[in-house]
Amino acid sequence: MDTANHRLTARRPAPKRKSGFQLDIPFLLLTLILTAVGILMMFSASYARAFQEEGSSTYYLTRQAIFAVLGIAAMLGMCVVGYGWLRRWSFAILALALVLLAA
Repeated sequence: MDTANHRLTARRPAPKRKSGFQLDIPFLLLTLILTAVGILMMFSASYARAFQEEGSSTYYLTRQAIFAVLGIAAMLGMCVVGYGWLRRWSFAILALALVLLAA
């Protein structure tokens, strides 16, 4: 009976996270593929309108690509910084997001 109780309570310790830069390669590849497909679909749907309104058929493509690069840089930056500090500020960030959505 004592060994059964020991089996239930004895667990292997969780693997410790290495400090520093950690990158999930499959997640990064999926993000890049989805971003590229999204930009391609947006360009396909908006090139005529962009040419008519802005004078350049790649106007929206360029803007979207710039913001995609900024977003991927932010994602890689969070890999370096870590996300532990977000837990302390999560409610403040949520409140700020809700205020910005309401505005």
